[in-house]
Amino acid sequence: MSLRAVIALFFLTGSVMAALRPPSFLGTEVMVESQSRQFIVHGPAGAGTPLNQAMRTQSKDLLRLDPSATAVTADRVKDALLIELGVRDRFERKTIAPQPLEPGRITLHLSPLNREPVQVMRTPVTGGWTYRLELPLEMTAHSFNSALVQVLLVDLANPPDSTAVDLPLWLSAGLLAHLEESTTRPLFFDTGLQARVESRGETLTARVTRRFRTVFQTRSALSFDELSWPGMVANDEAGLFTPSAQFFVYQLLQLDDGRDCLRSMVEKLSRYHNWQFAFYDAFSAHFKEPKEVEKWWAVQLAALTGRDASKLWTLSRSLDRLQEVLRVPVQIQASKTQLPESSAISLQTAVASWDYSREMLLLGRVVRDLEILRQRVAPEAVELVDAYRGAINHYRDQRDPLQRTSRNKSGTPSSVVFEQKSFEQRLDQIDSARAKLLRSSVEDLALHEAERRVATTNALQRAGAAIPRSR
Repeated sequence: MSLRAVIALFFLTGSVMAALRPPSFLGTEVMVESQSRQFIVHGPAGAGTPLNQAMRTQSKDLLRLDPSATAVTADRVKDALLIELGVRDRFERKTIAPQPLEPGRITLHLSPLNREPVQVMRTPVTGGWTYRLELPLEMTAHSFNSALVQVLLVDLANPPDSTAVDLPLWLSAGLLAHLEESTTRPLFFDTGLQARVESRGETLTARVTRRFRTVFQTRSALSFDELSWPGMVANDEAGLFTPSAQFFVYQLLQLDDGRDCLRSMVEKLSRYHNWQFAFYDAFSAHFKEPKEVEKWWAVQLAALTGRDASKLWTLSRSLDRLQEVLRVPVQIQASKTQLPESSAISLQTAVASWDYSREMLLLGRVVRDLEILRQRVAPEAVELVDAYRGAINHYRDQRDPLQRTSRNKSGTPSSVVFEQKSFEQRLDQIDSARAKLLRSSVEDLALHEAERRVATTNALQRAGAAIPRSR
């Protein structure tokens, strides 16, 4: 091959490689240290400038992670989190620059080659860990903040060994949503984002109450059990996880020592393999077991969605909505060659045929829906709703200890069968009372309609008699 051909091939190969190389790497990669010196950001220079406009997507939700803006954002998120938990910034008190391998140092690496979900790596050093986050150049502000809050919480827990910290999703998601709600400026530093314009004179409590009252007025918030195990939540209820987690965290912070308890829980996460133990240890003055948390949580939701006389339903609509709550949707497939069809079964059928865990999850959901329903039903239906709630709660209280004692036994113990039959009979009695109230409401409606027609006829006759007759 001639020298001219070799030179031409060299330049051709270089042109192809330049075309294939990500645009951001055409510039120089820079390193930016945050003002607190806890964060080090590596990324292509000018990533947030119009020079890389060709890499922008059409989504308005995606933001470009400029190294300098990312460093400012990291400090903002950390400051908001530490203030909310009442923790002092250990980097703030330093008189000398922190070392690269100092515990708590967090490196953020921005690259177009990275994809979500964010990759997090931690390296053990003397006295703790350092962290590295692999971030894409474009992501939503919420996704960035979420990844950073989780790493900061793990760092606050400071696990002493290689054991992973069992960080509950409701804690990180709820805290982040609360921080985004409570701050008057966006956590993500971007000149295109404007500070929240607050309603004149409206406090954080008033804003939170107003917004969540709207969210949970027609759909019940997730239970503490569902927040603890988000994988158990049905797909159609997945959208309720973040608002439920945020309101749960907000209510914990409203306790007299809520901030101290929440901070203590984070610090204790590294001592236990399960976060539940850290939670009950930190909140021991308030909760001893899951039932106490559920009862407290139900009271908070009831107080949020209190009864408003101007928004109560009619008796007919109240009974219709009650029937919807008590119906259990199922998919029934008559044969393997036919598609499943949507249908519904009664609570009695579900209790008799479903396994324990599925049965308890269903009953917990029905109780919470009844608690919300109670805030809107007509006064004549309140006693009926309370009767269903009381029967279900009594059965759950009786069934739980029986399940623990019969867990290692084969077959269904007679005591469990007895409780199931008693519960079904109680539901049948309440169903009869509901049917009687329904018939009464229909009869009253028919009577009122007949009276209305008679009154209308009489009024027309009087009006006709009052018209002067022409001679």
